[in-house]
Amino acid sequence: TIASASAYSTASALFMCLGTVTTGNPGTYLALGVARNDTWDWTVGGFIYLSTTGTTTNTLTQTAPSTAGQVVQLLGVATHADRVYFKPELIQLELA
Repeated sequence: TIASASAYSTASALFMCLGTVTTGNPGTYLALGVARNDTWDWTVGGFIYLSTTGTTTNTLTQTAPSTAGQVVQLLGVATHADRVYFKPELIQLELA
C-alpha cells in the first residue's frame, strides 16, 4: 500500500518504490540512500515529508502536514533539485 500522511492508520513510509509495480513485478525499493528523478524540482537543503495525498506519483512533499489528525513523517532531505537523500524516520507526530 501507498503511505499517506492524511491519517495515522495510513502513514508509516519505510521504503520508496523506484519503479512501476505490476502483476509479476513487485518493483524495486529503496530503504536508505539517494533517489533521483529528473522531474523533481526540490528546494535544495529542504526537508522531504510524507504527503497527505499519497498516490502513485505524489507521496513526497516539502510542505509538512499542518491539519489536526494528519501525521508528520520526515522522509529525507533534498540534496539537489532532482535528488533526495531518503532516510525515513520511524518517529511520527500526529497533529492535534
